Amino acid sequence: MLWALDHKTIKQFSIYPKNIAFENDLYKIEKVNEDSQIKPDYLEQKVFAAIESKVAPVIKWIDEKECLPNKYSEDFCTLMEFICLLFVRTPRFKENTNEQFDKVLKWYLNTDLAHMKQYESYRAQTENTLKQFDPSLNFEGYKKYVKKVTSDNYQFEWTQNHFLKFLLEAWKENTPYFFKRTWDIYIADSNDNDNFISCDNPVSLDWSDPNFNSGLYGVGLALKKTQISIPLTKKIALIGTFENEGKVVKASRYEVAAINSLTGMNAKRFVFSPYKNFYWLDTVQKVCRSEELIRLKRQESLGSFKEATQ
Repeated sequence: MLWALDHKTIKQFSIYPKNIAFENDLYKIEKVNEDSQIKPDYLEQKVFAAIESKVAPVIKWIDEKECLPNKYSEDFCTLMEFICLLFVRTPRFKENTNEQFDKVLKWYLNTDLAHMKQYESYRAQTENTLKQFDPSLNFEGYKKYVKKVTSDNYQFEWTQNHFLKFLLEAWKENTPYFFKRTWDIYIADSNDNDNFISCDNPVSLDWSDPNFNSGLYGVGLALKKTQISIPLTKKIALIGTFENEGKVVKASRYEVAAINSLTGMNAKRFVFSPYKNFYWLDTVQKVCRSEELIRLKRQESLGSFKEATQ
């Protein structure tokens, strides 16, 4: 049994782990032929389930031994694959991917296709191949159409299968950036309710130095001075950077609260904790209990964990 805090309703309630998912068919493959060997739930039941089964004993070993496997062992590689998978297979990742796709496509329509030369090329292509171009849509009408669909009233999104293809590619291409980092392991004192929380988007990527910013492109997996944090269990959390020493830290309550705040700020909707109470840091870096967060959110009508901690 876990405790869940819902950002949307600002309510905390107990829930069984099997009932945690709140978005249906996130990994469902669409338009699968009935006679195909690939079923709609293939990714979830075959691909993701396989690595989950493989990593489970590794996580149990880390929780018991309070250390990480050798960096060049199969167990360590499995762990990095799993953490990267957690990074890309969340509703927040899909949301962010669609937002970027929408921005890029609208930029392309406004800067490339909204010119006579590109218009003529596009028209010739669609007339010769797709046979779908409306001959009555002249250049001026086309520009009005582009202006309409690139407004805030419309949003472009990946098709489900294109998104799943992108997810798998992102998983494969980004795993090396997890492996190349050095990981510090933080151990909470669970005897005193100092437990790490998790959420629906548990792998957090941020600057390791809050005062550092690379400028235009923002934080990225391959950039130095960035950190990845993940609550592996209620007792163990990992923080990976390109500068860490790979130390083992007996986490203080303040450090537990700081890591919990990173996790909570990264959530899309739900935060999960092993007990009703958990610790976090407020705007002045004071260690607070979970009921104080709920009270703040209700009093000030705050929409997210991030607004309460910054």
